[in-house]
Amino acid sequence: MKKIAINILKIGAILGLTYYLLDKTYGEEDFSIYSEVIENTNHFYFFLSIFFGFLSHISRSIRWKILLRAQNLEAPFKSLMFGTFFGYFVNIIIPRGGEVARCTSVSLKEKLPLDKLISTVIIERAIDFILLISLIFFVLFLNYDLFSGFFIEILNHLKNTLLNNSSLLIGVCTFFLLVVGFFFVFRKKLLAFKFVSKAEEFIRNILKGLISIKKLDKPFAFIGHTAFIWLMYFMMTYIGFFGIPELSNLGPVDGLFVFIFGGIGMTIPSPGGTGSYHFVVGQGMHEILGVAEHIGKSFALILHTYQTIFILCMGIISYIYFWSSYKTRKNESKSN
Repeated sequence: MKKIAINILKIGAILGLTYYLLDKTYGEEDFSIYSEVIENTNHFYFFLSIFFGFLSHISRSIRWKILLRAQNLEAPFKSLMFGTFFGYFVNIIIPRGGEVARCTSVSLKEKLPLDKLISTVIIERAIDFILLISLIFFVLFLNYDLFSGFFIEILNHLKNTLLNNSSLLIGVCTFFLLVVGFFFVFRKKLLAFKFVSKAEEFIRNILKGLISIKKLDKPFAFIGHTAFIWLMYFMMTYIGFFGIPELSNLGPVDGLFVFIFGGIGMTIPSPGGTGSYHFVVGQGMHEILGVAEHIGKSFALILHTYQTIFILCMGIISYIYFWSSYKTRKNESKSN
């Protein structure tokens, strides 16, 4: 009962944040100003954006296969592709739940160890984080005067947040250290409990998976797919500029900056970036690039809507793929 109440509170908080950000972004003005921009948009370029997104997800699936081989695991490309799309689909419904759903679906379908699949996703996320930080520094190098104010404002906000919650942060760190210390002192006794030994084995396998990146049989293919994925992410954003006349004068550097805006917006725990993406991209384009506020917000709305519809469609197809496999296996087990 307590767990259900906590989950309800979490969902309520996420939906509340999403509503607040959407209302703050679009609720203060007549929506007709956005409708006018949408009507004058050349939607062909946003269909191209979907195509670039599709290519990035295909490349991510191939890269995932390379990571699995480093752990002596094999899975059909089809399952990895549908698992990737299913993960993005679940993220729209349950923020941060997509990676678990992605690994779980492939684990059940191909009978692969879940902990090893999770370790490969941790590697991916670590690489994504490093590349995002690298892009931020690259953009600062290209135009420090224009972009530095935005990132300095973010850092100041983070600093103030940490200072305002310093006692909570210290408490959490202290509690974590005490738990770790307690485990090592009473490790042998705790391992007598089955669930503790299973948890330790699970964590140990994840760590082994992280180390296995050194065993990649195709390191250059892995690097190439990583570069291609991020190039497609960039193109998903930049190509949309050509669809809105007021944005056609923006260049690749501006596109890179808006792409980073979007990346920051997607890290906020909202369903598929709904609300957070619109707010961060709209405000960033207006305050930093000088784009009219309603144009920036319209761009964010159009691009996010197209990508979300695409993921919803692919997610449903992926769900059918995994569910049909589950039903087939269940019927086979009954007949035996």
